[in-house]
Amino acid sequence: MPEKLKEGLDELIDFYLDLLPLELEQNFIDSFRIGNQMMLEVYTTPIDNEENT
Repeated sequence: MPEKLKEGLDELIDFYLDLLPLELEQNFIDSFRIGNQMMLEVYTTPIDNEENT
C-alpha cells in the first residue's frame, strides 16, 4: 500500500476509534434506562388494580 494511503487509513481508523467510547457510553445509558423501566414495571403496584391497595 502506498505511504500516502497508509497515512490516510491511519487517520480514518483513529477518527473512528475516538468515536467508539462515545458509542459504548450511549449503549450503556440506553441499556440502563431500559433496565430501570423494567424494574419499575415489575415492582410498582398498578394504579387501576384495587385488589393490591
